[in-house]
Amino acid sequence: MDSKGIVLITGLNGYLAGWVAEGVLKEGYNVRGTVRRMESGIRVQQGLYERGYEGRVEVVQVPDIAKPGAFDEAVQASPAGTSALSSPAVEVIDKALGGTTSILESALKYGTQLRSVVYMSSGATITGKEAKVYSEKDWNTTAQVIFKERGNETGPLMAYTASKVAAEKAFWEFKEQRKPVFTMTAIQAS
Repeated sequence: MDSKGIVLITGLNGYLAGWVAEGVLKEGYNVRGTVRRMESGIRVQQGLYERGYEGRVEVVQVPDIAKPGAFDEAVQASPAGTSALSSPAVEVIDKALGGTTSILESALKYGTQLRSVVYMSSGATITGKEAKVYSEKDWNTTAQVIFKERGNETGPLMAYTASKVAAEKAFWEFKEQRKPVFTMTAIQAS
């Protein structure tokens, strides 16, 4: 089967990323997936091979997603699109921010054929304790306030939520400030 192109999916070994990978493979694209540890990516690759996608899934190791240029190699050959985290709370936030910024910088620098970047966010970035209808203008500020007050004493769920809010805000700030030619979309999975 001829491929429509390559779709880069970060965190290929994640639950949602695995389903996204299978979906884009079904649509005729090949997948290049990034993982922090190669062995976890190989397991996903083998699982997709068993589902009939042999030779259509490539795994690239990116051990430190926050390192500038960490995604350069992965982005250079992915024209179709890109999709995109227990440790102390500060490290979780730093990795989320660094990883988001790093892949966007790589996309801007090397993704000359890139058409779209899709950021897999979380419904936790929007909703709070308030019972109301939420929109794209809403942010869950509670987690960030708790993180600012407690730092590394922040519990894992609040740290995760604060990291997702910070990373998605960085994603949209990048779009506003850098004005890339590719489209940028965030999906709030829950």
